[in-house]
Amino acid sequence: MYKTEIIKVLITMIFFNFVALIFMSWMWQLSKQIKSMIKDREFNAKEQRRVYEEQLERLRRARGPEARAKPLEIKLMLTDAERIVREFEAKGLSD
Repeated sequence: MYKTEIIKVLITMIFFNFVALIFMSWMWQLSKQIKSMIKDREFNAKEQRRVYEEQLERLRRARGPEARAKPLEIKLMLTDAERIVREFEAKGLSD
């Protein structure tokens, strides 16, 4: 009877460690994906800024140094999850 109780405890510890390992792996993959999304957004914003600066420079060369241009509006692509959350927040704020 004593041996079976020890085996139960050991099996429970092994199972707990296995579940913790799976959870840790999932969290690590999730953090990698979030960092990748942030990096992509920063790259897209920098690219939009670069294109805007090039267009502004062309405009100033063509029309003169005092030519006016509309301000830069950086457009960020939203994932479906972010779009749903923002719609939910907008509905919640309007109620």
